[in-house]
Amino acid sequence: MSATLNAFLYSKRQGELVGADGELVFNRLFGEQARIVVVLYRDGWGSTPFTRFEQTAIKNRAYSSGYDFVLLIPLDQPPAAPPWLPKTRIWYDLGRFGEDGAVAIIEDRVPQVGGEPQAETPEQHLARLGKDAQAAREREGLLLTQGLELARKEVGSLFRELERIAEASHTGGFPVEAERNPQDALVMHLRGGGTVTATLAWQNPAINSLNNSCLRVIFTQAMLLFAPQMFLHGDPARLGTLEFAFDLTRGLQPIWRPPGNAGAISTQALAERVIRSLADHIRKVGGI
Repeated sequence: MSATLNAFLYSKRQGELVGADGELVFNRLFGEQARIVVVLYRDGWGSTPFTRFEQTAIKNRAYSSGYDFVLLIPLDQPPAAPPWLPKTRIWYDLGRFGEDGAVAIIEDRVPQVGGEPQAETPEQHLARLGKDAQAAREREGLLLTQGLELARKEVGSLFRELERIAEASHTGGFPVEAERNPQDALVMHLRGGGTVTATLAWQNPAINSLNNSCLRVIFTQAMLLFAPQMFLHGDPARLGTLEFAFDLTRGLQPIWRPPGNAGAISTQALAERVIRSLADHIRKVGGI
């Protein structure tokens, strides 16, 4: 972050609220003082005592001045917005654009509402570097000790999301079939239009490390059968391949990185990309 902003985060400022009227403090902060309010939204926000104060203050302020001061960042997958947020409002997709993108959006919004981000002092810069270094050590330690377990868990989440999308496609959409390999829980096949198969496989050469591991998606022009493991029309024509490495953000959220480490995406976004790529290959071979 190139500039500093005066921010209020309840978890970091609880000591200042001891003995204070919580509802009054939150009404003043969120309803009057804050130039922008960033809501890290997940299911249940607005139902706990303090988040209920926040929600009420935001809605009361929006009643008189609109929602331009609100930036919503959903944390759940798939992302969702609170029912009271107008449908015309656009929220920030953290899974697609990452934490750095969120910081850039916040810094850009503040001047639009009359704020003036201040340049970091050397002391602030060093303090931030220290926090970044600590976060990097925590991330590396978690990947080293639990990386394989976390990666396999996220592969399972990816497969479940693809199964959900495939099931939904049968109610008015272009039908896609999803099937797990009964011999390997880390392999899935998607079939679309009877012409294209996407085979997803988590590949992990080392038994105790994420080194050289990846999720590989291979698109072929044939329908794959599970029993026996063979294609209906002989050797399949390969249409394309996608590869992604498992990683964690600085906030320790799971992400997938393509070759070159550019454009990391969430599991939800990866599922969407696989489905779109499958549809693109079906169109190219005339399946639609």
